Amino acid sequence: MNYQGLKGINPGYDQKDQIQYSTLDNGLGSQEIMNSIQKRTERGQSLVEFAMGAVILLLLVSGIVDLGRAFFTYIALRDAAQEGAVFGAICPGDVDAIIQHVKSSSNSPVDLANDPNVNITCKFVTFFGDSDCSGTVPEPGNLIKIRVTYQDFPLIMPFMGTIVGSQTVAITAEIQDTILSAEECP
Repeated sequence: MNYQGLKGINPGYDQKDQIQYSTLDNGLGSQEIMNSIQKRTERGQSLVEFAMGAVILLLLVSGIVDLGRAFFTYIALRDAAQEGAVFGAICPGDVDAIIQHVKSSSNSPVDLANDPNVNITCKFVTFFGDSDCSGTVPEPGNLIKIRVTYQDFPLIMPFMGTIVGSQTVAITAEIQDTILSAEECP
């Protein structure tokens, strides 16, 4: 075998090994070949990392959306309870009018007047404990407590129910106000 025409090849190899070595090299160094192989295999790794990160990001965004809707609903329920408590502080003996003030104070995001999932309770709070608003009106200085509960607030993201444990949650707002007058309203 003539090794004269091949430069830089170890004469300890036969010609077949030398040809394979020279075709593998073809102008690229062995480090460059390894880098190109590594880059091709890392493309799949990047895609998997992006997919896992995107799932976590979408879960966080959907949680933020549902949390924002729930907070907006809570604010509406709290404002409605406050409206009833303010009216009840002035006219504590008219329970139907107190409930009507609560129901008429909001129709968005929850229609308090027509939604069957809304529960409104009225109680007088005295030194001796709570009593229903349909009973005797306590003296001024005691408290009136209005509680508005939305039983089945729906979560819009389907997989959030698996995290919370149910696809609906209850939202409750409660306000206490001081009774200012024990007289009947006109």
